[in-house]
Amino acid sequence: MEGGGRQPQGAPLHPRRGRPHRRHRGGRREPAPEEAPGRTLPPDGGPSPGAPGRHVPLGSVQIPQPSGAFPGLRLRFTPAAGLVYGPTNLRQRTTRYPLPAEQLFLSPNSRWCEFRTTVSDPRTEPGGLYAGASDEDGGTSFGLVDDVCDGLVTVTVGELTARARIVVTPPDFAPDRRPFTSLADGLADRVKRAEVRDPAYVSGNPQLTALEVRDLFERALEAMDSVNVDAQNQRATSENIGNAQGEGSSVAEARARTFPTPVPLAGITLALTERGRRKHRRFSALEVLEDLIREQPNFIERFVRPPAAEDPWYDRRMPVAVRGSDAFPMHLTRRQYDLLVAWARSVRATVQEGS
Repeated sequence: MEGGGRQPQGAPLHPRRGRPHRRHRGGRREPAPEEAPGRTLPPDGGPSPGAPGRHVPLGSVQIPQPSGAFPGLRLRFTPAAGLVYGPTNLRQRTTRYPLPAEQLFLSPNSRWCEFRTTVSDPRTEPGGLYAGASDEDGGTSFGLVDDVCDGLVTVTVGELTARARIVVTPPDFAPDRRPFTSLADGLADRVKRAEVRDPAYVSGNPQLTALEVRDLFERALEAMDSVNVDAQNQRATSENIGNAQGEGSSVAEARARTFPTPVPLAGITLALTERGRRKHRRFSALEVLEDLIREQPNFIERFVRPPAAEDPWYDRRMPVAVRGSDAFPMHLTRRQYDLLVAWARSVRATVQEGS
């Protein structure tokens, strides 16, 4: 299998299911035709309901011609462009999703444009994962689809069969963005959590510890650059209100835990997101962060959420308004958090009394 750069044309792979298909009027699908080696499978030949001749491009597949240097069978998949498409009447239904006109050609009569979830609906878990799901939007899907694509490949030669899976992962859509908590962080937390609690870990390796902390805040900035904080804060506020109503506590207090709707900035659509990115850019400079720790000794404890807290409320602590895999507010690993606390303690230890 080979990866490749993006190009919008090509035989589509059905998103999530990943089977090559032609798309026909009425929603029927049938297998795409096989293609001779050395050719690129052509674009989807069938029209999408609602716009004759239009389709959602889902990448392309190439089968390079075998040669003496590369005698084996190879398949090259080029993913789609990372776009969102909607029905022709989207602009009449909402102004919240200003998609370009060339991406609005899907049928407004499709069942997806009428979709509504029920209580504890397993098809969207956690809930609210589609445009139109919020109470503000009415709870009915706006019919938006993306071009995320994956697929299954089966090759049979004689009696031999080989299988492979095509996966387009988030880094393909954000190639220069790293998560602040990675798989490596999770593994390190499993096997090396205790080492950061040893005072010698920081005092014996101050420069290495500082680099580790700076790397964490750089990744936090990169994550901020790929997140719509305004939308996440709105979702978190709604969840807080729902929790308060469920337990009979104050809705006003639950709403006040998250950020209020910010004052719009001139020329800035996502004001809260932009403010967060500006602050995190400053934190990626270690000297600025050290000065902040010296001026506010309890900065980490006050603004960074501790791991595995039993508090179900979203608030203004980092990571802000991000949901974890357990459906509770997301947090750093225990090792990451303990490292921050130990490093901040070492920074404050160098402050002269009265300075």
